[in-house]
Amino acid sequence: MSALAYVLPPLSGAVAYLKSSSPTVRFHGLQSVILGVVWPIALYVGSAISRLATNVVFAAGFLVWAVLLVTTARGGAFRLPLVGSLCARLAETTDAR
Repeated sequence: MSALAYVLPPLSGAVAYLKSSSPTVRFHGLQSVILGVVWPIALYVGSAISRLATNVVFAAGFLVWAVLLVTTARGGAFRLPLVGSLCARLAETTDAR
């Protein structure tokens, strides 16, 4: 169920975070929202630099997205660097909704 949060970030992540009572699903929902916001911003910045930068950012973002989706679908819990622990803390609190 948690892997569905990564299907269409950030939309599916927001739905998973807001609708689920499971801390695990909420955690993955938050990570999906962050990925879905940061990746397009990074693509925009990359496009201002060069075509190569845009391609590198796209490939890196796609790789991160694929790893998150596959790892979660197999039952794992990959945490994004810098924001993973924050997502875990927010997913545990019921006041975050």
